Amino acid sequence: MNLTPEVDGLPAEVRERLAEGWSRDGLAEHASIASFARFLLELLALGAPAELVSGAQRALADEVDHARRCFSLAAAYLGEPVGPGELPVDAALDQDCSIQMIVARAIAEGCIGETLAAFQAGVAAASTSDAAVAATLRKIADDELEHAALAWSFVRWAIDHGGLVDPSVLFAEAIRATEAALAEPIEGAANDDLVSFGRFDPVGEATLRREGLQRIVLPALRALARQVCAGNAGNAGNAGTTGTTSGRAAPYPV
Repeated sequence: MNLTPEVDGLPAEVRERLAEGWSRDGLAEHASIASFARFLLELLALGAPAELVSGAQRALADEVDHARRCFSLAAAYLGEPVGPGELPVDAALDQDCSIQMIVARAIAEGCIGETLAAFQAGVAAASTSDAAVAATLRKIADDELEHAALAWSFVRWAIDHGGLVDPSVLFAEAIRATEAALAEPIEGAANDDLVSFGRFDPVGEATLRREGLQRIVLPALRALARQVCAGNAGNAGNAGTTGTTSGRAAPYPV
């Protein structure tokens, strides 16, 4: 596996910006390891089935791999080792661990967050001409898609068997938050000079986020909310598929 991008001939300023971006991504992936570790404990506390627990274990391992890949790219651009520091976890389990709040976090972090991460990585992979960067982004896109599917499966299980009370409230809140995010203006001027390296500026990232919310997340949330209201939540996630930019199909309930 080649994680070494093309660096010959790149100006120092460009290499520094690329290293900064991949270091930032590496830290985010590193924090996701802790998030999935917490989710794994929450699944065990709820008595979730083995397939969900093993899925969370695989997702945790995926995030370790993602962090390693991101830091390797950052190090290649910077010309020196790059890695994470200490991650504060003192209050990691101090959050409300009721099933209602666990599902709310799964919707926000998994159903929505992982879906958007897969969408952006898929677009970025198709935009770069660097083979090493494209391979990393495709791997991240594929894995994040699986993580999103895991979150949808957990929500479905929580509705059917986990004792979740009135899930329609959670979906209504998620839909309102998504609609509010779509209504927010995207400010600033776009700078796409690093797109061919698989990197988007803040305006580009915001634009992709809006597209993912509009095309994938909001229809999925609305469809699942309709199924819950109709008493058909047991079929959630099996009603259809939505194509993604990575060329795969996601089991979102649309």
